[in-house]
Amino acid sequence: MKKDMKKLVSIVLTGIMCISLAGCAGNQEAKNPNPSGDSTEVTIKIMSWLADPVQSGIEKMNQEFMEEHPGVTIEYEAVTGDDYRTVLQTRFASGDGPDIFMNAGYSWLDTFQQYMSPITDEEWAQYLPEASKQRWGADGEYYGFPINLQSISYVYNKDMFEEAGISELPDTFEELQDACEKLEAIGVTPFGIPGGLTARLAHSFNVALGHHDDPTAFIQQLRSGEATCADDEAFNQWADFFEYTIQHSTDDVLTCDDDAIYTLFATEQVAMIQAGSWCESALKEINPDLNIGIIPMSINNNEDENFIAGDAADGFSIAENENTELSKELVAYWALSDTGVNIFKEYQMIPAMSNCKYDASELGQILEEADQYFKNGEYFGWYWYAFPDLTADLQFGAIMQSYISGSIDKQEMLDQFDLKIAELEAKSQQ
Repeated sequence: MKKDMKKLVSIVLTGIMCISLAGCAGNQEAKNPNPSGDSTEVTIKIMSWLADPVQSGIEKMNQEFMEEHPGVTIEYEAVTGDDYRTVLQTRFASGDGPDIFMNAGYSWLDTFQQYMSPITDEEWAQYLPEASKQRWGADGEYYGFPINLQSISYVYNKDMFEEAGISELPDTFEELQDACEKLEAIGVTPFGIPGGLTARLAHSFNVALGHHDDPTAFIQQLRSGEATCADDEAFNQWADFFEYTIQHSTDDVLTCDDDAIYTLFATEQVAMIQAGSWCESALKEINPDLNIGIIPMSINNNEDENFIAGDAADGFSIAENENTELSKELVAYWALSDTGVNIFKEYQMIPAMSNCKYDASELGQILEEADQYFKNGEYFGWYWYAFPDLTADLQFGAIMQSYISGSIDKQEMLDQFDLKIAELEAKSQQ
């Protein structure tokens, strides 16, 4: 990634760096949906792929909102894992869609925009980060309320690195290889990879996308056939990197899910795992004494290009239905009331909008370090959702599983990416 891109990302980050799901902009005066005191009952249904800690934070605010709004019931349903997309589509198709729902942006807008109400003119929209306006923007309107800023990187064990004599953290592929040799010299397996989860494998695929000056423009070139993964320098570098990590990981990559790699890492059976910033609480539950940090997934030898992945990863959209105005009032309560001022500290999250300050040192080891990457502009976004299918990432991950199993080689993996992109694009034009 070029240095001018680094500056650009830093500018974009200025809009991302403070804030919130629950903000500091002052009290949001609640309106009683039943001012006359009648017995009308209203239920707001929220559907999300996020469980704790986000669920607990939102439910805490929802409870206070309900106390201030007699007659209103708020139901939060967490549909975790890959099933979320299918369940959401089915609900809307059957006329039983939620009032507020998680939406990944980009190509998800193509599918769900028909059900959504824009939030462009809401008071809290002024605090949207620029990156979110791009991700959840369409036809001059905005449709997403971002939650928190998250990272994807390698999480490493600081004590194991020290024991292996790794005095400087690797930020190139050669340095990563050298670190792995030192770890193996003391009998430590370098990597734990969640190869049983296609979505997690796609997080690695995303690194190749992030090594372009304009990843979304590059994806458009892939979709149009102007560019290919097979001929792309970054994708070929990534393929070599991916091959190396598989060769220096545990033997059971294809059966490892999040729980498996968390256990391997927390019990110090591996020194590094590919994981998101959301993993820290789970790791510390297994081993409270873990001393951890993060490093980029370095695919080449240019340290100015090897960053972590980070984004305002999760956003809520509001459905257009009979409950739209009340749903918008609830989201405004999340964004502007004093109720949530301590939510991010309490549940260890970096907020994603610009109306609330935070102290990263209070958010855990991973987010404290990720915050420095964010502030330095040393990060790229999450781009897999920009392909024309809600499950594109899962399909790319399945191709990677074929490579891990030995069914295809590196070149065939890249070729199959190109064939899959062409297939998805053709379907999107039907």
